[in-house]
Amino acid sequence: MGMTHENCNKAFELIGDRWTLSIFYVLKKQDERFCALQRELNLNPITLTKRLKKLEEFKLIKRIEGTEDKKSVTYSLTPLGREFLPIVDSIEAFGIRLKQI
Repeated sequence: MGMTHENCNKAFELIGDRWTLSIFYVLKKQDERFCALQRELNLNPITLTKRLKKLEEFKLIKRIEGTEDKKSVTYSLTPLGREFLPIVDSIEAFGIRLKQI
């Protein structure tokens, strides 16, 4: 499969969302429970749920229900999601450079 603008647009549709990079930034450090993500990002639960579902749909994160408590849900990056981390790091580094201008 060659490079096409459709491929770029599909990727940007996902990563261009305001909260996607923030979610990746948190999950690159460690797996997190929903409530911890919500607290750290200061994001309302409806918006967070929508973003997490979209990332799950693209197989970038996985949702793990607690074995004893089904309400306890943890999110982690999938191998495909980990492939995205160098891009997250590059975007962060570029943001730092922009602040220096």
